[in-house]
Amino acid sequence: MQPKKYIKINGVMKMNPEYKRWKEMQSGGMPATTVPNPSQALPIISTMEEHEQFNSDIVAAGGKEIPLAESTNATIEMMQEPEISCEAGMVCI
Repeated sequence: MQPKKYIKINGVMKMNPEYKRWKEMQSGGMPATTVPNPSQALPIISTMEEHEQFNSDIVAAGGKEIPLAESTNATIEMMQEPEISCEAGMVCI
């Protein structure tokens, strides 16, 4: 019997580890993923420095720089407003 796909862990809805194991067994031991090419990892960019380094590496390899999403640029601009940054718990000037 198929286990539930999502369960609450400490009040947070998360993927059920039992479901993941069950799904892998159903597919002959292949990792449970919806990614078309699971052997190719996607880079996880979590800081501006990582984004800058990622773009430097791409350009050095002859590729095109990848811009931030417009919504990300707008958020960065908003977070530089003193009133909003103070409300968000950042340094108040």
